[in-house]
Amino acid sequence: MPRIAEARAGAEPSSPRQHERRRSILRAAEDIAAETGLDRVQMHEVARSAGVAIGTLYRYFPSKTHLFTAVMADQIEGLGARLAEVPARESPEDTVFATLAGATRSLLRRRRSPPP
Repeated sequence: MPRIAEARAGAEPSSPRQHERRRSILRAAEDIAAETGLDRVQMHEVARSAGVAIGTLYRYFPSKTHLFTAVMADQIEGLGARLAEVPARESPEDTVFATLAGATRSLLRRRRSPPP
């Protein structure tokens, strides 16, 4: 019978090196999911791509759900930071258009290959 993992929060990085390691994990997860699709992402593949041990990955992200929740939160924070940089002279409509156009360009650059 499979063991059900105890629910716990991931560790928070405290040093610059740990913050960079966490960012590396998020980037690796994002890249792999963009290439293969979320359902096909394997945690060991994320760890290998990020250059960290599997235990380190699970220390920060106890599950794939935790990992991709963090990826989405990171994306939203990045969007918020980019919106804060919008020049005050732009109208709200121009801001919405620029934001959606930028997001679309980003998605098109990361076009996923079809499943085998």
